[in-house]
Amino acid sequence: MGIRQALSSVGLQTTSHAFIPDEGDDLGVNILAIQRGPHYDTENDRILVICANYDTEEDSPGIDDNGSGVAAVLETARVMTGLDRLYKRNNTIIYAFFDMKQQIFPTAARELHEHNHMGDFIQLIGRVNRDDTVVQQ
Repeated sequence: MGIRQALSSVGLQTTSHAFIPDEGDDLGVNILAIQRGPHYDTENDRILVICANYDTEEDSPGIDDNGSGVAAVLETARVMTGLDRLYKRNNTIIYAFFDMKQQIFPTAARELHEHNHMGDFIQLIGRVNRDDTVVQQ
């Protein structure tokens, strides 16, 4: 089962963003799924981004860089969508899977801002990157 299918199986719709990085000619595709909060697409929305890169380096074991991160984000999406039936959630959650991390990851927050159609309303409250388990607020 691929990333899109796993997200779809828990009720999330995905969008894709294809790009060619400045440093090369290869096509990359980022995958996003949005679990909308009650204030989605308003100035009161607060957004948590949970992300991992799904590509790997040629000489790297893909299970660690970054199959484990992808699995963690997918499991988080499964659990969080299930909890929506039990608890009120106040924030929007974006599940992001980045391609070509080495070329574009530093600009990933800008990418999310441009691609999620929320314009100036985005209020990023945190990012969890499952590659190096970094939490920023």
